[in-house]
Amino acid sequence: MSKKNDLNLSESTLESLREYVDDFGMTVDDVVLKLIKENKSLEESLGQDFVLSGEKEAHHFKDYVIHKLPKGKILVTHNGLKASNMKKILIEAGRELGMDENELNPDFTTYEIGRFLFKHLHA
Repeated sequence: MSKKNDLNLSESTLESLREYVDDFGMTVDDVVLKLIKENKSLEESLGQDFVLSGEKEAHHFKDYVIHKLPKGKILVTHNGLKASNMKKILIEAGRELGMDENELNPDFTTYEIGRFLFKHLHA
């Protein structure tokens, strides 16, 4: 039987999560970013890194981390903050990986390009 670590989020994180749940103007990305920031202190206190529940994988590209979240949602972060132009970063990462230009169409959504990127990574 594997031992489960008890993870306690800071009160400020819990309060932020409550606000996000109550405020429909916020997105799931905001909640995920708060948890990513909290990861640094959890990593230090537990002596290990952790993966967000449901986060299937991440790809490191330059100073960015491309996260594949539940239901295929894509989030690109830089130093724990959401990148301002996720689609552009996904296209650059795809080109560096040698993806087909047809899969890197700027008219595609971030979700579509991200899905192609992770599919390419597993090919």
